[in-house]
Amino acid sequence: MNISGVDSGLTVAGCDTAVKDSGTAAESGFADALSEAVQDGQETVGAESDGNYPLEAYSIPGWYIDLTGGYTTITAEIGASYEDTRTGFEKLNGSDQRLYTEYSEILNQAFHDGLDMIGVSGDTGKYYNDFVKNNDNQRLVREAIYDTLESNPRAVELMQHFGITTG
Repeated sequence: MNISGVDSGLTVAGCDTAVKDSGTAAESGFADALSEAVQDGQETVGAESDGNYPLEAYSIPGWYIDLTGGYTTITAEIGASYEDTRTGFEKLNGSDQRLYTEYSEILNQAFHDGLDMIGVSGDTGKYYNDFVKNNDNQRLVREAIYDTLESNPRAVELMQHFGITTG
């Protein structure tokens, strides 16, 4: 399947089925509309109130996925169901799952803070135009996330525990 407009290195976030195009993988999450659009070969998806956006508008950069350490549901297999994409997280013992959950909360907060820093918050159109399509803003957000993680002793400890690095 070919999804035009999705650049290599960007990951379509929030899709129950996985899609791959030029090194792009899809991540499990919010689902139905995006998943159906992908399966139907559509190039855009969106609520009426949101506008109609290309699938790329729901993407996250590959460097962010790297910061998850492989503990998220990501697959390159087209049409894979959640059950077929067992994650590293599910293979962790209960204690490590709690530690990873703590780390992911720090990471997600850093990501949202970075988006807020560039004025992108809760608006798909702004996210798409001011982040996904803007390499300078992506670099600024990435640097802010790295700074946040590296300056947080607990985040550093958790990253070391899971073998995650910022560079």
